[in-house]
Amino acid sequence: MKVRWLIVLLGLGLVGCLHPKFRPQSPDDAEAKEAQERTIGDVSKVANVEPTSVFGVGLVVNLNGTGGGLPPSSDYRTTLENDLKARGVRDINGMLSSPNNTMVIVTAEIPAGSRKGDPLDAIITLPDQSRCTSLKGGYLVQCELYNYELAKRVNPNAQGNKSLRGYKLAMAEGRVLAGMEGKGQVRAEISQTKPVGEREDDDDSPKLGRVWGGCTCLESPPLALELNTDQQQARIAARVAERINETFPGARIGNDQLASAKNRSLIMLGVPSQYRHNLPHYLRVVRAIPLDHVPPKDGPYRRKLADQLLDPAHTLSASIRLEALGEDSVPVLKAALKEPSFLVRFAAAEALAYMRKPACGEELARLAKEQPVLRAHCLTALASLDESICRRKLEELMGEKDAKLRYGAFHGLRIMDDRDPEVTGTKLNNS
Repeated sequence: MKVRWLIVLLGLGLVGCLHPKFRPQSPDDAEAKEAQERTIGDVSKVANVEPTSVFGVGLVVNLNGTGGGLPPSSDYRTTLENDLKARGVRDINGMLSSPNNTMVIVTAEIPAGSRKGDPLDAIITLPDQSRCTSLKGGYLVQCELYNYELAKRVNPNAQGNKSLRGYKLAMAEGRVLAGMEGKGQVRAEISQTKPVGEREDDDDSPKLGRVWGGCTCLESPPLALELNTDQQQARIAARVAERINETFPGARIGNDQLASAKNRSLIMLGVPSQYRHNLPHYLRVVRAIPLDHVPPKDGPYRRKLADQLLDPAHTLSASIRLEALGEDSVPVLKAALKEPSFLVRFAAAEALAYMRKPACGEELARLAKEQPVLRAHCLTALASLDESICRRKLEELMGEKDAKLRYGAFHGLRIMDDRDPEVTGTKLNNS
């Protein structure tokens, strides 16, 4: 009998060993868990951030006898003839045969986040077999630019590499600047959007031109968030749009909202004016917005970010998350402007600039002078905030000895207000 009870007791002991014992959660573990927040970036990814390439066939006039004459028959010529006919031109062959005119290929890129009416640069090149010898002195007649897509991407059964014309997204017109030296950047841009069959020219060739700011954006290219596969629900999409609109109140004029859920997986996204010239920063802020609720002011999540803001190893990510929390983060960011670490001061000042707080002006201007590696970011942030202190600091930086700093300040002031007396310049010969 004693042996039987001994076996039972041993069995109960083994069962107890097989089950984990209950351990109460420590205060540190509980606070660490509370300091975690699910963000928009955890449930979605950014879609359609690449620039939109647009393309058109145009006519350059006012050449000094260097035009190409009647171009050979091609799809380009047919497109141009149809366009001229629609404009009411009667003697199309006579216009195209003139040695003072030539058919050209016009390309441009519309960056993501652009708005209707934004100016763009148009690149002017010549098609194959063109007889034109120089584009110098020419003027590009108004030309419509469209986006194109391969037929196979629209219809997998399509034959060949035919392209389908999409929507009219831009208009180009203006004086052509050609034959410049040192246009490696232009060639690099052309190589990415160059139509099939376009000839290769030297960077300083008179057959390669550009119309600076001569292209006007007609539509705002869409920017979107796409929910992850396991998160594609109408409820979650609506919540994402709601939290974005709460974080950026008044970002749009009228009744239009900044973000709107189109279906259970796609949220269309607008860009507030202060972020237009720093789209990557804006998207990082959007992805850092807490999704489920707004963390309380004195909660562990905000306390953790306040501590990380003062740590140079985490300050950049912490400042973005604080910026995504809105107005309640301003006191913490302002306090960080007095920290000894220049990286901490920069992170706080940049966040304040995009939150439209003029307290950032002094520090951004100082860092633009003292820290060349942060210069571009500082000047862009200064230009995003149309406040008197930012304008004054950019004007002061235009007087610095460093040529790159002077140019950056000049460019920033033009972004802020191209009618500012400091950057309007003087017209020579009415041009």
